[in-house]
Amino acid sequence: MHFAGYVMRGLARIGARALLMLVFPLTLSCQMQAQSSLQSYDALQQLSKSLERLTDKVCPGVVQLQITAYSTDADDDGDDSNRTPPRTTVVFKQHVVGSGVILDPTGYIVTNAHVVKDAKRIRVLMNQDAEAGSVAGAILKGAAPSYDAIVVGVHEDTDLAVIKIEAAKLPTLELASYDDLRQGQLVVAVGSPLGMPNAVTMGIVSSVARQLDPEHPLVYIQTDAAINPGNSGGALVNIDGQVVGINTLSNDVGTVGFAVPSNTVKFVYEQLRKYGRVRHGDLGVHAQAITPTLATGLGLPNGWGVIVSDVQPGSPATAAGLRVRDIITALDGKTIESLPELENNLYLKAPGDRVAIQVLRGQKPIDLELTMEEHIEEPNPDARPANPDKTLVVELGILGVDIDRELARAIPGIREASGVLVSGKTKLADRMEIELRAGDIIHTLNRKTIRNMNDLRREIKSLKPGDAVVLQVERKRKLLYVSFELD
Repeated sequence: MHFAGYVMRGLARIGARALLMLVFPLTLSCQMQAQSSLQSYDALQQLSKSLERLTDKVCPGVVQLQITAYSTDADDDGDDSNRTPPRTTVVFKQHVVGSGVILDPTGYIVTNAHVVKDAKRIRVLMNQDAEAGSVAGAILKGAAPSYDAIVVGVHEDTDLAVIKIEAAKLPTLELASYDDLRQGQLVVAVGSPLGMPNAVTMGIVSSVARQLDPEHPLVYIQTDAAINPGNSGGALVNIDGQVVGINTLSNDVGTVGFAVPSNTVKFVYEQLRKYGRVRHGDLGVHAQAITPTLATGLGLPNGWGVIVSDVQPGSPATAAGLRVRDIITALDGKTIESLPELENNLYLKAPGDRVAIQVLRGQKPIDLELTMEEHIEEPNPDARPANPDKTLVVELGILGVDIDRELARAIPGIREASGVLVSGKTKLADRMEIELRAGDIIHTLNRKTIRNMNDLRREIKSLKPGDAVVLQVERKRKLLYVSFELD
């Protein structure tokens, strides 16, 4: 019995220790979970407070625009050439709501071009918190002070406009550095969605550079912050309250939005404020993206990058020594890896700006410095009608015409008074994915000079399916390369 009692007391002591070993970790775990929950709550509180402070800082610099415009419509969509009585044209008043961002305390405001285009009257409604006498913490504000505005300038290419009100000491927002913008960064959209002033939505930067039109150098910021009708012209800001972009587009439900980047806003704003229009610089150079096919046809070392396809005679590029087939590797110290990147940077240059370009000529890097001149739009050359029986080039899916002296005189500024004019395309052309257009003039094929249709047909016949084809083409008085593989 003595021995049994000793064993029982020992087991009891072991059991107590075991129970303690089980209970202590559970207690510690609960304490750690509670501490973690408290830390998470504190972090959420800090985020909430930060967003409140950000909203208080940004909202006074964003205004609502109320636009009055007049539009016309008819009472019938049919043909009224023989109609008695004829259709009547109805003139009606339109009211549009948008947003704007104050960039100067004297009343200069940037907004969207489509918001103020054709406006007869523009009323700017200030944020109530921007005015003295606003009651701090009030939930429902009184009537907002308003001003009449005039249009300083409109630039439809970027969908930006600058308007002006007569005021002083207004709250302003600062434009952020676009180079610092990163994918995944938190952003807040501020504006007047559906006509409701002073509204904010939060999201992230989905893409820092989204090119919506391959034919246009402008890129947009894509965001999932809700942007609805009325947000147009409002601010997309970072967590420091700086404007990273001006809201401009969204899908039908506002879940995918786009904003004009701050560097584009800065360039257009300064140009419109100074000149009332945007003056773009021009180097007199045309560049293209290098594709593997183009690289093979021209014997280039890499199947990617940007190549110079044309240098205009008498241009800054000619004066600086830039040559056709130079590969552009850097612009103003920034590495250039794609054509949109180059085009966007050049698009934001004004006449008189100095530009440093680094190119690769063969295997030799060369540094050049150029001064931008003002860009002048050139008219499109007209295509001459052609006889399909005599001018069809089946392999290219085009109709072609020899450039003779008479036709050369009819095309102002033609670079070479020879070649083949593309006068039309067949139904098979689109399936071939050959990027030729009516009005293009073919000058070379794989570095072989093309003077007429006979030259073009001969060179095409010398190739076999799968061969790389690079055509040097003149389009709108600029030379470029069209590359593809022969079917």
